[in-house]
Amino acid sequence: MKTIQWLLLGAVILGLAGCAEAPPPSPPSGMPVGEPLPPTRARGPCPNLQVCARILNDVVTSEWKVPPKSTKRRLKATVLVDVKPDGLIRSVKVTQPSGDAAFDRSVVQAVESSQPFVELRDLPEVRAEGGIQLQFRFVPK
Repeated sequence: MKTIQWLLLGAVILGLAGCAEAPPPSPPSGMPVGEPLPPTRARGPCPNLQVCARILNDVVTSEWKVPPKSTKRRLKATVLVDVKPDGLIRSVKVTQPSGDAAFDRSVVQAVESSQPFVELRDLPEVRAEGGIQLQFRFVPK
């Protein structure tokens, strides 16, 4: 199954309580890093992984309720999300915990609240592989 690392842009860009950054290696080419995203259209199928990444960045970031004390402690966490071809989540695993249970719960809840990932349903590579794995690193501002 293919694993894709995606960048979540948040606080500064969307005016939310937190933001996230992609872990190394770099996100797929064509993704903006540190630049505001233009408004995205309503959720639905998208033409390629790069467009899906932009939309899912917005969706997951908008669902993230960062615990208040997290921003002062410079916490970060990485999660691996296994998504089925229908866009529903098989599993969410915190692969690099922050050391703060409330923070780790907040990132898992953000991902779970974002499903189904309808944007991925019609992508040939997702269907061919039987799903996709997404990796996100959450870092509050």
